[in-house]
Amino acid sequence: MTAPGGMRTSGGMTTTPGTRARGRPLHIVVLASWLRFPCGMATSSRVRQMARVLQSGGARVRVICLQVSERPPVIENTEVRGRYQGVPFEYTAGTTVRSSSFVRRRLVATRGW
Repeated sequence: MTAPGGMRTSGGMTTTPGTRARGRPLHIVVLASWLRFPCGMATSSRVRQMARVLQSGGARVRVICLQVSERPPVIENTEVRGRYQGVPFEYTAGTTVRSSSFVRRRLVATRGW
């Protein structure tokens, strides 16, 4: 049920969008295995916009990329962790660049998971 001012009521408790019943913000984690974030194609744009909308609603959003996204010689994403347009992100593999060595790629993939 919606109360005046966009507040929601449930079981006698009133909450604002993006918060839990006790007034704490929602924590949302976006997990992606092959996402080129923050610079990428349509998927990156959708995730970025979705995260910004959720943040504007009061939620805390974090993007976690589980695998590398860049193939040499063109490397757009160089930061392993940081913030882009207010959205925190991290590459858990410790790098954004795909190695030419098969063994090293397997080690990096294992670290990402």
